[in-house]
Formats: sequence, structure tokens, C-alpha cells
Amino acid sequence: MDGKIAAVALAIDGALGMGRPQLAALCNGLAIGRIGALCCWEHLQPLSKYAMYAQNEQVHVASWPSFSLYDPFAPALGAEVNNAASRVYAVEGSCFVLAPCATVSQAMIDELCDRPDKHALLHAGGGFAAIYGPDGSQIGDKLAPRSISAIRSPS
Repeated sequence: MDGKIAAVALAIDGALGMGRPQLAALCNGLAIGRIGALCCWEHLQPLSKYAMYAQNEQVHVASWPSFSLYDPFAPALGAEVNNAASRVYAVEGSCFVLAPCATVSQAMIDELCDRPDKHALLHAGGGFAAIYGPDGSQIGDKLAPRSISAIRSPS
């Protein structure tokens, strides 16, 4: 892997998709459980969440874009608010939540930001991936904002 993967998207027999046209309001029953997913702001939409909860997810993938965009100008797009949304989702849905988050590299900034005003709106990092249990407890340590790694459970 080259570290540029933005988020986790599941494709299990083609039945679970990510994206606005086909809201991931489908759950798949696998040997490990019923898995579902939403992306970004869909976690703050009550009817999207209700559609997922009604299918009795056991594992939910809460994919998020980088939290370094517009930081610190837009708290609603930041790590604190969106990790809180993932944690609340775990409790409301009584499921495990895997919350991957995109990171932004310096190479991406160099490619995208050609003016000083653009540099002010985007900086390297933005990670903060986390895993939450059905009771809202954090499992393992959150990843650091610039980390591209796997979350390890406590020994």
C-alpha cells in the first residue's frame, strides 16, 4: 500500500456500496456478522442512521474524509465532532464501529494548493481513525493525525 487510501469501502458480493447515489443502507450477513457502512455526513442524517439501525448491523464502517480540511475554521468538519458521531452511532446502533479517516500528505498539499489562501485551508494529517464498541467504549488507541497504520487492540 502506498498510504494514499482515503477510506474503507466494502464490496461484499457487490451488495454493499459507498456513495450518495446508492446510500449504503444495506447490510450483509457474513460469518463475522452483519456489516454495514455510511460515509461522512450521512452519519448526521437521522433517516440514514435509522435505515441502518433497522437492519441490525453488528459491525459498522463509518468512513470519514480528512479532518485537516478547514481546520480550525469549521469545527463541524473536524475530528472531535465526527469521532463523537461515530461513538454515538456505536451506542445508538448497539454495534461495533470502525471509523477510518483519510489523511493528507505534504505531496497532496503541494499538488492541490497553488495559492497561500488554499494553504490556510488544508494541512498535512487529518487522520484520527478509531474503533468503538457497542457501549461507546474506545477499543485500542486512536491513531495520531498523521499516522497511516492499523489500530491495535490492547494486549
